[in-house]
Amino acid sequence: MIENQEEKILVGLKENIQKRLKELGKTMKELVIEIDMTEPGLYKMFSNGSMKIKTLIKISEVLQVPIDYFFKTNQSAVNKEYQSLEDETGVYQNTADRIIEKLDIIKEQNQTIINLIKNKT
Repeated sequence: MIENQEEKILVGLKENIQKRLKELGKTMKELVIEIDMTEPGLYKMFSNGSMKIKTLIKISEVLQVPIDYFFKTNQSAVNKEYQSLEDETGVYQNTADRIIEKLDIIKEQNQTIINLIKNKT
């Protein structure tokens, strides 16, 4: 679960950097020159799941945004995921309700059979 969270954070970070670069009309190549890195070095940080705070501060300064800008999520994506979970929960609840109803029917049938057997003996 943690790896998945780290991956989501890194993907979001990279996407937000690319989005801001596009807004400013800059390229990744220009960014790495301004933060005194290489493109492979920056991409390695993304793939390793490790970025120094200093590097993030430099990037935020070059892109003229606060650091928290990089961690903002796409709210519509979050809403879709939440809705999907709600839908799944509803399906499971409906299934559980149907199972309980069937178990109640079986219980009544069993009681009827027990009563018939008692009456015959």
